Amino acid sequence: MENKIKYTAIVLVAVLVIAVFVYQQKKLGDLSGKVNNMDSAEIKNQQNDAADSHFFAEAIQKNIADNTNELQGTLVSKIQGSITVEASVVDLSKLSGLPDDALQNQDSLPKKNQQFVVKVNDNTEMPIKLNGIKIGSNVDVFTGNSIYGGGELIASKVWVLPSSSANTSSASDADFLNNALYIGGVIKEMGSNYYVVEVQWVNAPKPGDSQNIDPATAPKTFKTYKVLIDDKTVFVNNNKNALKVGDDIDAYAGKPTFTLSEFTATKIEGPFLAPGK
Repeated sequence: MENKIKYTAIVLVAVLVIAVFVYQQKKLGDLSGKVNNMDSAEIKNQQNDAADSHFFAEAIQKNIADNTNELQGTLVSKIQGSITVEASVVDLSKLSGLPDDALQNQDSLPKKNQQFVVKVNDNTEMPIKLNGIKIGSNVDVFTGNSIYGGGELIASKVWVLPSSSANTSSASDADFLNNALYIGGVIKEMGSNYYVVEVQWVNAPKPGDSQNIDPATAPKTFKTYKVLIDDKTVFVNNNKNALKVGDDIDAYAGKPTFTLSEFTATKIEGPFLAPGK
């Protein structure tokens, strides 16, 4: 009797093993059939999508590498004839493999911090003297060639960006006012060879006051300038005839403007869209 039970158990185990084996073979056969029956056009489409994604990443990388000629960052050092700017720029080495939707949004592209040495010369346009730009200032630098090219960078324009309230001090504000080579304001009156421009200067904190100011809420000084124009005044985009009373313009003097009341403009830019319009 005992031998009969053992024999029966062995038979049941063998049957179970055979059943599992047959089931696995059937599943493998079904999977193989699905692969074999896959539409060749679908496979080709997947291959084309992968190739398109690769070429799209390469195109984005080339476009950024060839056309990025602007740096927004922090001034970390300056010497006669050059400045060093630390900026967050796109890390081109990390673009490959990113999905298309990520590549289409430049703000979401991987970044890296890098320092750039940029030459400045007599042709560099600066609304403020170089010695008036403090280390740690936020600057916007435009170059004549791509920042990714590896060649010498020469600034065509250096612009000082507004500082945050946490970084604004009476010293830096006073330096800016004393060294600004332009005014930005609204035309209140105009004649054949002059404009009367009203400017809002943000007041720097007085000694003993808080060193932090918010330009949006800080007290302002309104000052009116008479801006003369002559045959040497350059109008950007040849827009002299397009200007009218109420337009917001920038007028460059070639010398500090804060203490002036009248000057002959070397260049006039605008009109710009005034706040609230």
